[in-house]
Amino acid sequence: MKMIGLLALCGLSTANVYASCNIDFEVQGELEPSLQYQLTYYNTLHSRKTMDLNNLAAFTKTNIELPDCPQKHKADMTITYTKEGISYIVFESHLFPNQSSIIFSNSNTLTFRSCAGCDLPQYRYVAKQIQQQGMDKELNALVVQQADYLDYLRYADVRAVFGERSKAIVKAAIEGGYTAPPNIGAIKQDPPHTRDVLEQWLAILAPQKSFKNILGEKTRQQGAFADNEAMTSKISQTNPTFFEQLTNVTKGFKDKTLFTGEVQSLIAPFLSTTDADIKKLINMINESLTQALSLSEQVNRVVISKGEINNPKPDDTARLIANWFRLLHTIESGTPEQLAMFSAQFRADVMTDILNRDDSKQKILAATIKKYSKAIRYSPIKSSDKDVAAYNMLLDEFKGKAEVNGKRLTLKDVDSGQQLEWVYENNSWKLDKVTIKAF
Repeated sequence: MKMIGLLALCGLSTANVYASCNIDFEVQGELEPSLQYQLTYYNTLHSRKTMDLNNLAAFTKTNIELPDCPQKHKADMTITYTKEGISYIVFESHLFPNQSSIIFSNSNTLTFRSCAGCDLPQYRYVAKQIQQQGMDKELNALVVQQADYLDYLRYADVRAVFGERSKAIVKAAIEGGYTAPPNIGAIKQDPPHTRDVLEQWLAILAPQKSFKNILGEKTRQQGAFADNEAMTSKISQTNPTFFEQLTNVTKGFKDKTLFTGEVQSLIAPFLSTTDADIKKLINMINESLTQALSLSEQVNRVVISKGEINNPKPDDTARLIANWFRLLHTIESGTPEQLAMFSAQFRADVMTDILNRDDSKQKILAATIKKYSKAIRYSPIKSSDKDVAAYNMLLDEFKGKAEVNGKRLTLKDVDSGQQLEWVYENNSWKLDKVTIKAF
């Protein structure tokens, strides 16, 4: 096999990936034309970028190109100006994934301060309620009187005036998600691929599978290497089958220690290299290995807090189970977030079955997801009325069939002969067992 073919097999291609995106934004509030405003953009906790906003005018849409466009998590955005060496905050807001426009206003600034954990529908609801109650006008008056009113050192002043009122709105928005299914999240066009347990779960829980995906993503980034061809040629001089061996170590299902040793042995001859591109590749391999080994632990740290499945003592068990299945259809398949909806023991059992080539439990799980998917996907997602009707079908399906005993919740489905059990773990209800029962 040619070297370039082996490179592609490992995911090492020269495909360009652009991380930036164009965003329309509009300031709905007072601006001084004599001031130079800046947009500060926090893509992650430790990543901050600032850009000048030239000729910024209120109530006028402006288009900017953002570096590192958020794809998985919302980003913080703040408009400021500097006067006599002091920086003043004017407006704040969140930019959510897949959002092409953003509005800066006093109501959004208060929402930013009080609704940190909200998703986009909840965020918009809170901003609208704050505006209807006139809190945005109150904030504007205070900012006019005291230019540094939004300074983070004066957080107590903001809380004293708006804290309890804004928190009450946020609480109502979050509780609304327990009873209004559209607020849990948008139903995915494609059903969850839980029926493909083998492929989906291995990609995250088996380090050699996740290693291949992570490394491939890193090497496909724009400008990953100065000269791909020269780098592969130099590596082949030391080890002609390096990329073939790198591909082979990702096959099968292996113990973490064994897999780590195989990778480290493979890259050992290149650790003392001075070539920049080879050093970069080796660093990518080491980083990918570290991330892959910790990915399964990442699932344990994911906290699910939507749809009331984080309520340890549910008043309505039917609604909790309906919310669980509905949430399963709103989270992207094959991600730590989706796997976190299943208990640690459940995931461990699945991996043990895969190792033993036993797919009996997977078939039962697939049948369960398929059964309840029919209700959740009963109607097209474009109509909220039909969405609620489908959700109510799930509620009817589960009423009178579920019971809670301490930290365990059991659903006995006599019609299908299935018994499902959830356990309260890591502050939310996780599916723990799916068995066939003769009731």
